Amino acid sequence: MELVWRGDLLVHLLSGMQFVLGINEAPKRASAFGGIYRWKDGRNTPDVHPVLFEYANVPVYMRLTLGTETAEVTRFLGSKGIIELTEFGLTHIPQPGVDMAPSYYCYGLPSRLRNAYFKQWHEEHDPKPGQEPAPQTVSYKGNDYDDLRPHLWNFSRPSGRGSPSCKTLSSVITPRSAVTWQTNLTIARAPYIGMTFRRRLSPKAV
Repeated sequence: MELVWRGDLLVHLLSGMQFVLGINEAPKRASAFGGIYRWKDGRNTPDVHPVLFEYANVPVYMRLTLGTETAEVTRFLGSKGIIELTEFGLTHIPQPGVDMAPSYYCYGLPSRLRNAYFKQWHEEHDPKPGQEPAPQTVSYKGNDYDDLRPHLWNFSRPSGRGSPSCKTLSSVITPRSAVTWQTNLTIARAPYIGMTFRRRLSPKAV
């Protein structure tokens, strides 16, 4: 599968991939390279960073670039097609899982062998007239929404032991202006050991 990211916090791509595939373990192998190719401003984190992971029997290719505006997408590549996940959409591109044309490499064969191969392949694989496959790509698109409340709801759901799966350790609300407030919520016992949410809320929401 392929993960394409244009910013930081790559762990979000990995956690989403692992959730979808049901993987709850570290990769067996990893290989990475990259460097600071564009933003030579004193930073010490690469602005281009490709990584290869191997999870069980799933190879994962992840690439980050801060030098080009690109779509953020996760692609699951399988023998029956491709599933693309974006921030607010999902697309399924089906494939039959078999060759739809003779092998490209047969063009290197002598003409006698090549023509015999073409003839046999078309006799065995060409669909009957009117039965040609027409796979349909399906896309689902959602609207942008405020994800703070769903996050907090998920983290505060009861766990199997009957207690909340996370606990709000501190909630400090300080006025920023007549219009907005700044709220800081520190969450523990979440999927990651510590998480801090910084969100501007209106006085009504507070």
